[in-house]
Amino acid sequence: MADITALGFVVASTIVSSFGLLLFKLASATDMKKMFFTKHFILGGLLFLASGVLIILALRTEELSTIFPITALTYLWVMMLSMKFLKEVINKWKITSVLLIIIGILLVTAA
Repeated sequence: MADITALGFVVASTIVSSFGLLLFKLASATDMKKMFFTKHFILGGLLFLASGVLIILALRTEELSTIFPITALTYLWVMMLSMKFLKEVINKWKITSVLLIIIGILLVTAA
């Protein structure tokens, strides 16, 4: 059985990195030369750093082969954030794909 604290860290990491990706997407609307100095880009980078720290904390007590598949949850959070904040259309194929990812995560981590 996986360490529940480690699982919490890795799930938190996926959520934090998803917000970082959202901020990178918002920063990308700016001219390439200015993009790296926008608040969205800087905050997105800090969130990625925080996500990395959370993964390291998870790896202290759990195996990489258990932790890494869970990082695929990022696809779920990115899809939800894109729908809410970017007004992206989520079709049945995207939903099906994310459900298959979740099933895969459960199969890999339950073993």
